[in-house]
Amino acid sequence: MQQKQVPLSAADAQLLKELEIIPGTYEKTVCSGHLVRLELAENHTLRYYFEDGQFVQAFPLLCMQGSAALPQLTQAAGLVHQPVRLETVRCGADTWLLPVVLYEAHPEVSQEQPILTAARSSLLKDTCLVALVFAIILSVLFYVIGMPEHFSTPAVLLGWTPPALVVGAGLCFMIRRYRHYLKSITHRATIRGIVTEQLQGVINGQDYTWYRIGAQAFYSMQTLPATPGQSLQVTIVTAKDGSRSFRFHTQQDSVAI
Repeated sequence: MQQKQVPLSAADAQLLKELEIIPGTYEKTVCSGHLVRLELAENHTLRYYFEDGQFVQAFPLLCMQGSAALPQLTQAAGLVHQPVRLETVRCGADTWLLPVVLYEAHPEVSQEQPILTAARSSLLKDTCLVALVFAIILSVLFYVIGMPEHFSTPAVLLGWTPPALVVGAGLCFMIRRYRHYLKSITHRATIRGIVTEQLQGVINGQDYTWYRIGAQAFYSMQTLPATPGQSLQVTIVTAKDGSRSFRFHTQQDSVAI
């Protein structure tokens, strides 16, 4: 394992401020090497063992509603036999924080989606669904009209009225949804990659599960069918007030929080 001391960055100082720790003469160390084991240690810390026998033990800083948090970890699982880069910050004599964990062989793939494109994409899906229903109704209508013994003007009018009402109601719903979408959402991003760590912990009596993809860890109040080594996609929607919502997409299903 290689170690290198580096200066405390502005982002590190901001994290310490969020945790109500006054920045001072703290030490920041970057550790890199080949990880062979990850385990949950005492005091809800994580311990990373490297192939040369050395280990790093620290409190992981995990994202919680847009800010950093120190959860009481109860379970931890991660990929092993991987090149890993850890950034630790020493606070006091025996306290080490872990703001950054990066499995270098598994970076995330991110895609920014402009709000207008995202809204139009959603509207297009709804339009296709209504058009499909409309086509089915028309097919049945033309089949009935094609039978001379069933043809009549009242039948044609009555046949056109239901699909027209369906299409009109569908368009009204989609336009209303489109306008609400534009007012409430300002940013949308998609991140996908391999789950490198799955951490479970408690904050204020509530259970959470974090899934690390690349350099980021995303929390969920539900346990997803995604374990380290499996692929996971996260859609992040940020509202104008700064709040964020996540939707997780696995091979089995998707879960929104």
